[in-house]
Amino acid sequence: MFCSVTVWYNPDASNVENLLTYSSLCGKCYIVDNSDGDNSGLAARIPNSVYISNGQNLGIAAALNVGCSRALEDGFEWCMTMDQDSSWNPDELSRYFELCAKYASDTDVSFCPSARYEMPTSYLGDAKRFLRSLLGCGNKADALSGKQEPPLERSAVDCCITSGNVISLEAWRKIGCFYEPFFIDEVDFEFCFRLGKSGFKIIKFENCVMGHVLGSPRKTFYPCVSHHSGVRLYYIFRNAFFLKKMHPDYFKKMRYAEQIRKRVMGLVFNFNFSQLKYFFMALRDFRRGRLGKFPQKSL
Repeated sequence: MFCSVTVWYNPDASNVENLLTYSSLCGKCYIVDNSDGDNSGLAARIPNSVYISNGQNLGIAAALNVGCSRALEDGFEWCMTMDQDSSWNPDELSRYFELCAKYASDTDVSFCPSARYEMPTSYLGDAKRFLRSLLGCGNKADALSGKQEPPLERSAVDCCITSGNVISLEAWRKIGCFYEPFFIDEVDFEFCFRLGKSGFKIIKFENCVMGHVLGSPRKTFYPCVSHHSGVRLYYIFRNAFFLKKMHPDYFKKMRYAEQIRKRVMGLVFNFNFSQLKYFFMALRDFRRGRLGKFPQKSL
């Protein structure tokens, strides 16, 4: 039997609805709340939920560790970690859990689905695609035929996002849990990198699809990797810098340097200069070795 750990932060009714899409298939649904207020009333709408309030925002890593620790104490061996904005089709999740149980082993200790979400777009990108269509670029025959290779049932990957990740709680304990100094962002990838270094494997099921929200997608002039607040960008940049120091091989393999460059260029060419300062703040705090929660006094 699988359980779930979902991290809440100022949740609303839609987050309850998201959780209800998978709660019936979980032995228990641990809700770890990072909000300042009490949301036990919302959690009470979920029959098999266990509500745990941190009373403050301790970051996603700490919240996940609280939930996983409780699940391990209650005798669960496998746990699915979830974001509050993610949801499942029950039939998809049932098939996903069946595959996880089928392939679980001493080495295969982490599983993930594909995620379905709206990607950010740009006017410049639309113009490029229009010009390519006029010039006849691309393989039209393949596009018109609609023939595509069916995805593999499973494949080994280096990392996966937090939401939908089914992990062995024993492996989670062995490698030292989620890295709390990161607070938020890159927590999932850092955990995955340590799994790989410890000889464990992460398996992705391409045919299992979960609904997931990534930032607030909107069309911009220049291609933008994602749309986040300045503080969120601070965590993304700062923790990426620390990932390079902690896991240099994975940093290079996952092409993090290119991702950072694209984010910075997105800020510059979309004239988000007010957010660009968070990049330099992240670089400053990385050089100072500062981790943890964003220092509000820096604003």
